[in-house]
Amino acid sequence: MMNYTSGIHMVNYTSGTSVVNYTSRTTMMNYTSGTSMVNYTSGTSMVNYTSGTIMVNYTSGTSVVNYTSGTTMMNYTSGTSMVNYTSGTSVVNYTSRTTMMNYTSGTSVANYTSETSMVNYTSGTTMMNYTSGTSMVNYTSGTSVVNYTSRTTMMNYTSGTSVANYTSETSVVNYTSGTTMMNYTSGTSVANYTSETSVVNYTSGTTMMNYTSGTSMVNYTSRTTMMNYTSGTSVANYTSGTSMVNYTSGTSVVNYTSGTTMMNYTSGTSMVNYTSGTSVVNYTSRTTMMNYTSGTSVANYTSETSVVNYTSGTTMMNYTSGTSMVNYTSRTTMMNYTSGTSVANYTSETSVVNYTSGTSVVNYTSRTTIVN
Repeated sequence: MMNYTSGIHMVNYTSGTSVVNYTSRTTMMNYTSGTSMVNYTSGTSMVNYTSGTIMVNYTSGTSVVNYTSGTTMMNYTSGTSMVNYTSGTSVVNYTSRTTMMNYTSGTSVANYTSETSMVNYTSGTTMMNYTSGTSMVNYTSGTSVVNYTSRTTMMNYTSGTSVANYTSETSVVNYTSGTTMMNYTSGTSVANYTSETSVVNYTSGTTMMNYTSGTSMVNYTSRTTMMNYTSGTSVANYTSGTSMVNYTSGTSVVNYTSGTTMMNYTSGTSMVNYTSGTSVVNYTSRTTMMNYTSGTSVANYTSETSVVNYTSGTTMMNYTSGTSMVNYTSRTTMMNYTSGTSVANYTSETSVVNYTSGTSVVNYTSRTTIVN
């Protein structure tokens, strides 16, 4: 498939597929082994790639998620996000505001420049030629890293790690604007964060203090990012620009305001009282929500993942049995539904892909595509 332009959605490609020369607002999902994708430009989103995938020449605003072994990604520029890389991954020539996370053994990352963030590196990782704002990666027990300043990223700390006059049990204190701290485990103490702080990958028993009050994460303001919380985590009263990712069972998220993004929730998740921008209200058991952007409205969810009243630009994916989706409007994309799924009242430019046994699709209008 070649020479696609704006608004294109491509879903569920398999081995040997070649996709060339995509432009603005292209979405490509669920590619598997041997896939070749070349020359993507602004606003491109690529999700769920597996082994042997080659991605080349991405530019501003590109998002690449869930790569596995043997993946090669090169020549990324401003605003690029790369997530969940595993063994053998090679990433070369990243520039401003690049985010790379969840790398494992054998990963090679070279030639990063200003404001680069690199997360979750483990054994055998090679990092070279970093400049201003470079992250600190591949820390283990007893590691010493000294004299980092604003916009510093610190990740993968374990017990006994020393960073710029830090004390035992991984105490990280007095970070200022633009600081990112990730992958803390139980008993970790993180104190005195200010605006634009990112706090990532906390587990049960983690203590976070002096955000505003108590040992809970409460009353965060400007551009706070929180991700990968596990059971029992409580997060309340987030405001503008907050992003929350990968919450699991028992997580409670309350009182989000403008520009909030919430994704990848599982059973028992409660998301309540969203206002301007993203609105998410009254969710209960087995709700999965991912990749929402500003202006998305989701209201009145109940058990067994009921999704109602989506508006323009909304994307919903990977629902399973018993899912109900109703009242979608322009440019809605729904994919990877399985048995018992009900989809009703779609309007202009709706795309529904890969439904299986027992699926019901009703009332489609102009430019609707229903496949498989």
